[in-house]
Amino acid sequence: MLEQPFDDLCVQVSGLGAALRAVQAAAPDDDATSADVRDLLQLLDEILRGAQRAHHAARLPVHIDVVRRAMPRCQHQLSKLKSRFCTGLYAPAFLAELRAAGREETAWHVERCLGPLYAAERAMAACWTSVGQYSALNPGGAIPGFLPPP
Repeated sequence: MLEQPFDDLCVQVSGLGAALRAVQAAAPDDDATSADVRDLLQLLDEILRGAQRAHHAARLPVHIDVVRRAMPRCQHQLSKLKSRFCTGLYAPAFLAELRAAGREETAWHVERCLGPLYAAERAMAACWTSVGQYSALNPGGAIPGFLPPP
């Protein structure tokens, strides 16, 4: 029940990484773009490590506490990545600069990152839903930070 959404999250995050690496490959001589992409890829690595940790814990027997600890960090990092992407590479002014400089291919690759980013967000939401459903069906699990029920 829990493993499939986390598997999908890992796949979607990896897909976003591939899209960002395509931006980097399209702009090998653009230091500013490469630096932005490197920063985003570092965040993405953290997200992927957390997603893989949660995915491993979601296998039977489920270690729900490990899943619950990994999820908020992944969510925070994904939100940070989206914010940096939207205010940096995907900012209208930056895309206009790329096009004005004749870097249409780089701008095209940047725009193509939006689909994988939204897919990763949807996968993260599906993971949260699964964790909630699992917790509702298995009420005896301990929630980190709270005392177990009597």
